Amino acid sequence: MELFQGPTDLFGIAIHHSLTKKVGEDEKYRDFIKSLKERIVIDLDYYPVMIKLTGGAFEVTRNVENPTVIVKINTQDFLNILDAKASIMGLFLKGKMKFKRGFFKILKVYKLFSNLVKN
Repeated sequence: MELFQGPTDLFGIAIHHSLTKKVGEDEKYRDFIKSLKERIVIDLDYYPVMIKLTGGAFEVTRNVENPTVIVKINTQDFLNILDAKASIMGLFLKGKMKFKRGFFKILKVYKLFSNLVKN
């Protein structure tokens, strides 16, 4: 059974690769992903990418309809998160990472990306 569908754009591929690797290596992270039912849009300098999470399956796509959470962040800061060179909390506190919609879902997004970069 395939857990995801692969994206075709560069940012989508980077996000997809990071999620795929972490889900394959970390059972706790895989269980966390299974608990999520979200449509998270990452708006990278006006280049939105959606991560659809449903029951352990995920898809990264450029189709950004009906998001439950929107995260606005510049591209370099997002890549720094994926490379573990920047802290989500630090970026949020500095105003470099902003959330629209789903304010109470910030913790889920935080766990999704902060655990993504932990070894």
